[in-house]
Amino acid sequence: MARDNLSIEDLFSRVTGLVNFIAETENSLLDPDVFVLASDLCDTSKIGFSNNMGSNGSGAGLTYNDAYYSTLGECAERYALSVIDKRCLVFGSYEKLHKKYDLINPDDWNLFSDNQFLSIPFKKFTKKSLISWVLSSDLLNKKEIYVPACSVYLPFKRSFEEKGEVVLYPSVSTGASCDGNFNYAILKGIYELIERDAFMICWRNKLKIPRLIIDENSKLFDTYIKNFKRKNLRYELFYTKMDLDVHSVFGLVYKTDNDLNENPEVYCGGACHHDINIAVKKTLLEMVQGLKWGEFSKDEIFKVKDDFSNINSFKDRMLLYSTGDFNHVFEFLYNGPKLNISDLENENMNSVNDNLKHIFKELSNNDLDCYACDVTSVDIKQCELNVVKILIPQFETMEGDFRFPFLGNSRYKKIPKKLGLKTEENIFPHPYP
Repeated sequence: MARDNLSIEDLFSRVTGLVNFIAETENSLLDPDVFVLASDLCDTSKIGFSNNMGSNGSGAGLTYNDAYYSTLGECAERYALSVIDKRCLVFGSYEKLHKKYDLINPDDWNLFSDNQFLSIPFKKFTKKSLISWVLSSDLLNKKEIYVPACSVYLPFKRSFEEKGEVVLYPSVSTGASCDGNFNYAILKGIYELIERDAFMICWRNKLKIPRLIIDENSKLFDTYIKNFKRKNLRYELFYTKMDLDVHSVFGLVYKTDNDLNENPEVYCGGACHHDINIAVKKTLLEMVQGLKWGEFSKDEIFKVKDDFSNINSFKDRMLLYSTGDFNHVFEFLYNGPKLNISDLENENMNSVNDNLKHIFKELSNNDLDCYACDVTSVDIKQCELNVVKILIPQFETMEGDFRFPFLGNSRYKKIPKKLGLKTEENIFPHPYP
């Protein structure tokens, strides 16, 4: 008999769970006092999927429970993103369907620039493109609207391949979020999109941005000293806030295994939040996650090609910069002014809904759209969780494959001009894992 009072803990069981493996990374005295857990989904081919997804998750926290729930949530997120119900899709071109359905206009949704289509295995999104569409919520205009299904699901598999369905671009997880509170899941997805958009604008243009200092007057200082600061680690934080009034942070951690400080390994992280302290803490935790992933992958040998054409995934980027051979790539980040965290105003509102209202206003004032697709599968819903995929089509998107950068939008060119910032082209792969 099925239970109807499930919770997130019920996702894990070595025998019957959607998540059947969880492991905690080992910490030495030189490691940050942070819990990092990794998890694996079960063999999904045994529960009705056409093949095994082979997905996994990870989580970090200052307590074991924080890391535990984080890794379970990420697994739930990745699992739900993979569940494609053909009955929920509409297939056809914008040209044929727009009179019957409210659809996103293809003219407003191209991740690639026109000249890229000469050398990439994707076709331009036009009003004649044969694609599948899925229903989403237009959060700013409070209406339902259909968006390309390939922008929502991960991995995306064509449900109408026999009818000539095309794939517009590689699937990415940016903007996906899982939480017990539906509105907070939406907020977290928007935060991630803002963070990645801001970073890509900074990275592509080598912008001179402020360096953040965790000073003694900041609320995070004691936590930073106790849980993160170590002799063999050097943390660098940067303030990536662009045109939207919400804090955005990027960070690098340099790890040395000797006193010579030659070619330290480099890992990165980032976060966005109305509360600068939360944004910085999450960035620190993400950097430690990357650090642990690097330790786990230390025996893998990665030889990069001169043109970076074999940087085909986010993992490749982690392996590239963990060698320490490309540390010069980050030198432009150290040209900005220093800024104490305690000098930044806390923009956090009274509630999740207040923070959402503030962000919606910011997006609207900057002529940006925001769509939310609820992809919560039935089994994940039974565990009292919600999984959403947030889409802001005008934002810069972070690619995994260096051969296919998403250059279809112009924000990375417009925003520096709007803010009066000097730009310089960056030819190196971004470092996000």
